[in-house]
Amino acid sequence: MTEDKRPIIVQVRDLLAVFIGKESQEPVPWRSQAHTPNSDRSLNTTRDRLVNEGTLLSVNVRIVSGSPSVGRAHVRVVQEDENQREVNTLCMGYVYPGHEIHGSGALVIRKGDFIRLDSRSSQSGIILMIEARLLRDRKQAGGWSGVQKGSLEGPGFIQSVAGTDPAAGVGISDTVPTNARWKVLNARIQLVTSTQVATRLIALQINESGGNALFYSKALETQAASLTRDVSYMTGGPQTGPTGQTFVAGHLPSDLFLAQAFIIDDNTQSFQNLDNLGGPRYHVEEWIEE
Repeated sequence: MTEDKRPIIVQVRDLLAVFIGKESQEPVPWRSQAHTPNSDRSLNTTRDRLVNEGTLLSVNVRIVSGSPSVGRAHVRVVQEDENQREVNTLCMGYVYPGHEIHGSGALVIRKGDFIRLDSRSSQSGIILMIEARLLRDRKQAGGWSGVQKGSLEGPGFIQSVAGTDPAAGVGISDTVPTNARWKVLNARIQLVTSTQVATRLIALQINESGGNALFYSKALETQAASLTRDVSYMTGGPQTGPTGQTFVAGHLPSDLFLAQAFIIDDNTQSFQNLDNLGGPRYHVEEWIEE
C-alpha cells in the first residue's frame, strides 16, 4: 500500500469532501407551511421560498386535518421564480382521503424560487401541506409528470340543497353560489293553494345571470284551490303522468348544467296572492369553477 504523504489537514479535507458529496446525492425531505383553504370557494394562496438550489424530485399535497368530500377541495401546486412568476404547474386536482394530488420527475430549482399552493374549497376544517423530495446543490433536469385535473374534471360533490322558503304570494328564487357549477339532478317544489278560485300550474324556470329565461318545464298536472301538491322534477322524468295525485311529476333534461349566478325560480300560472310555495329542495352535483 502506498503511503499517503499529503498533509493530514489535506487528507481530512478530501475525505470530508467525498463524504459530503455522497450525502448531497441523497434526496432530502421538504415540507411547506400548513395551508387552510377557505370554505366559500374563494382562492387561498400560500408560498414557501426555497433556500437552496438543486433538483425537485416529487411533490405531494397531504391532508393534515379534516376529511374533504369528493369535489369539495381543489388544489394547484406551482413552481414560481424569485419574482413570483409562474414557471411550472406541478400538479392539480381535487384532494380527498385516498386521493392525494402528486407529481414527480426532475426539475431544476434555484435559490429564491417559490413553491405555491392554491386552493378553492366549499368545506371548512381542512388543513393541507405540501411534502416534497429534492436534491440539494445538484441540478438535474429530467422532465416532469403530475396529476393535471381541472376543477370541472372528474366527479363533483353530490348534495341536497335547501332553497329559500318564500312568503305567501311570492315565488321561489335561488341562485347558484359564486365559483360553483351545478348539475341539477332533481328538484322538489310544494304548492299549497288558498281558497281563491283559480287553476294553477307550477313551472320550473332557469334564468341566466342577466335574467334571460333559458329553460321552462311545467308540472304534469294543474292544481285547483285548497290543495297541497308536491311536484318532483326528475332528470329524464316522464313527460305525461296520472292525474289526481298528491305527488306530481315534472321533467328535467339529463344534462342541466348551471353556472354561478344562474337563477332557479318558478313561473306558476294563475298564482294567487295567498298561495304558498314551500321551500324547494334541489339534488345537485357541484364542482368548483374558478
